[in-house]
Amino acid sequence: MDNIINLLTKEQSQKIKVVEIDKNITLFHENDICDSLGVVLEGELIISSYSYKGNELIYNHLYENDIFGINLIFSREPKYQGNVTSLKKSKVALIKKPQLLSFLSNNEAFMVEYLKRQSDFGKRANSMLKLLSLSDAEERFIYYLKLNKNVIFVKNVTDLAAKLFFSRETVSRLITKLSKKNIIVRKGHLIKLI
Repeated sequence: MDNIINLLTKEQSQKIKVVEIDKNITLFHENDICDSLGVVLEGELIISSYSYKGNELIYNHLYENDIFGINLIFSREPKYQGNVTSLKKSKVALIKKPQLLSFLSNNEAFMVEYLKRQSDFGKRANSMLKLLSLSDAEERFIYYLKLNKNVIFVKNVTDLAAKLFFSRETVSRLITKLSKKNIIVRKGHLIKLI
């Protein structure tokens, strides 16, 4: 996916602010007002918060060309639901709300791409709601695989458990069970639905 910034004119590009963020720096905190659309130019960020017991809950991973704040900037209550933190040195373009409105009004290609991304965000949110509504671990795991075109890259079981909102132990047992039933195959860091 191309960067939405590339759709701006040279004049429009000069109206955005670009910030460089070192690793492990929080750009926005939970409950900060979202007054800008963020576009990741380089690096990797996460949006996360903490549970009552102090466990980190990661809502979203953001990579180059991803945008954030799209669901908040025009909200009646535009507060971040989590912390936006860099996982490595990153560069982010920030488009303030007045500039964004101007770009949407005066640049059709930018507006169409923005609306596509807003729609994609809504679809992902609906998929996540459906995922969370599945209380059966096996159903949730298989649905997650289908959301990801039947193949997922698993850095480690703990990371996958966080994405599925189950304990590490539950997911580990589930991988073993589904492998024995020939429903999935695991090769190194890849898990594939058969």
